[in-house]
Amino acid sequence: MNIRTLVAVIFAITLGLLQGIFTIYIGGLEESLVHKFHLFSPTFSNANAALLFGSALGVLVIGPWIDLIGVGLIGILCSLLTTVGMYLFTISSASSGFIISEFAIGVGLSIWYPAPVYIFRNHLPASHLPYWIGFLMAVNGLGNASISLINLSSRWLGIVSTDNIMLGLCFFNLILACILFSQSDISLKTIDVKPKSLYGQLFRLLTKPSIFWISLTQALSAIYNFIFLPLWSIAFFSQVTDINTASIIASSTLFINGFGGLLLAPLYSRWLNPLNWLNLQFGITFFCILPISILPESSFNEAIIFACMWSSAFVLSANNAYANTYMTNQVPPSLAGGVSTITMIIFQLFVAILTFLMGYALDLTSYLSDISITSFANYQNGINIYLFTILLSMIMVYFLNRRSQT
Repeated sequence: MNIRTLVAVIFAITLGLLQGIFTIYIGGLEESLVHKFHLFSPTFSNANAALLFGSALGVLVIGPWIDLIGVGLIGILCSLLTTVGMYLFTISSASSGFIISEFAIGVGLSIWYPAPVYIFRNHLPASHLPYWIGFLMAVNGLGNASISLINLSSRWLGIVSTDNIMLGLCFFNLILACILFSQSDISLKTIDVKPKSLYGQLFRLLTKPSIFWISLTQALSAIYNFIFLPLWSIAFFSQVTDINTASIIASSTLFINGFGGLLLAPLYSRWLNPLNWLNLQFGITFFCILPISILPESSFNEAIIFACMWSSAFVLSANNAYANTYMTNQVPPSLAGGVSTITMIIFQLFVAILTFLMGYALDLTSYLSDISITSFANYQNGINIYLFTILLSMIMVYFLNRRSQT
């Protein structure tokens, strides 16, 4: 790996880390922001929604152009927008300021997945793709798991110092993008694509079954690390253990959720085809989580919770890396930006929908069962719904595998 490729890889990995951190950043600062600026809960949910909306809009508008002009110029523009968004965050004191800054950050970080995949697919050996995608997901998971560190930093160092650290990391990413742009063999296009054909190309990729259905299975499995772990797990497990242990369970599981793909990458091309690997991993995940959904509250202990959560997170991480590698390999390297853009569009759309539906589902199950929405039994109802989505994903992968063999 020469120095120019190394800069591109560091840039890609930094994008993954920043996206992981900013997904939970305002949540980690919530306690300190409420105390300092007297903000209300809707501010944080609205700001996080702005981040997701900005990311979805950004990947739709910006993502297709990666195949046309590479990641150099796009990387500079997006990194600059992320840095400006973080600066606005540091000087904000009202709800509107935080919402606008989170939207800008979301647009800036919308290339966190398409840009790295483009770099990995076009400038590194094809056989190494599972490792690099796994590593990207590991670093992203590390960012997600930093929520406790962000909270601790805001209380020990203060909000201003914590924000300045993040601003410095954004500026470092901008410098990498500028260096990347100066290297023509990394930043320039690899194929000749007419601008008017970009979105037609995206539509063709969208209608490709191997892309659409696998992306959908990944959106369903994301209930685990986008909804259950950050929103439910601490409240759920604190009913059978203390709050500190519950927080450790959530953070450590998010951390492990990033590393399964990296450690299991060597198995991607061995013994089974990728689709069979996906179904095997879904099956293992199902049985790892099953005890949490069926055991009575009196039977729970920390050992059972840690075993179930860590094992399921490890396997799901590998599933995510394998799925993304499989979808990327369905198209030529020249379309790596396009296929990763489609993947993120489907993922963002369905995760947003599922976030709303899962909250409504908990409310409905509590009403039907005549129990509190935050009761232990009702959280188990939520886990049962997630287990159903795993079975649904297995069915989709099974029929896709059958179709590919005919």
